[in-house]
Amino acid sequence: MAVDVLLLLVGLGGLTVGGSLLVTGAAGIGLRFGLAPAVVGLTIVAAGTSAPELAVTGQAVASGDSALAVGGVIGSNIANILLVLGVAALMGTITVASRVVRLDVPLMVAASVAFALAALDGELGRVDGAILVVALVGFVWWTMRSSAGGDVAEEVPDEPGPLWRTLAELVGGLAVLVVAARVV
Repeated sequence: MAVDVLLLLVGLGGLTVGGSLLVTGAAGIGLRFGLAPAVVGLTIVAAGTSAPELAVTGQAVASGDSALAVGGVIGSNIANILLVLGVAALMGTITVASRVVRLDVPLMVAASVAFALAALDGELGRVDGAILVVALVGFVWWTMRSSAGGDVAEEVPDEPGPLWRTLAELVGGLAVLVVAARVV
């Protein structure tokens, strides 16, 4: 039991460190290729924060544990909305932009409905997955177009670091994520 708890803690730490390294490296490469910081924030940083979940979910599917894969994603979304925002609101008032209430919240609900509809037959197959990913790509494209010149995520550096360090962060972060996903 103690070993299991220790492995879980090590795995969670690895997912955190790996995700952070992956985001930093990918953002640096995006800037190096001339992407605007706002675009890097909207795409690379946003996707990078989901990398640990993607690694764990992919490992669960590869191991044949569909319940863990689906439960982890659903639980994470519920925890992000209720726990993370709830605790943050307990710490201080959160200002919610009207754009978030008008557009982003309905899109979040629509994404949940799309998942529910795709899962009605009891399976999520490749076609379902393709539809969900295409919907995400459309959302990212639309967000980038409608948010040009908007706020930039704090995680996006002004200038990329040396190429060797950026590549090391990217590859190292990915490697740590893969190993940590297996540990968890």
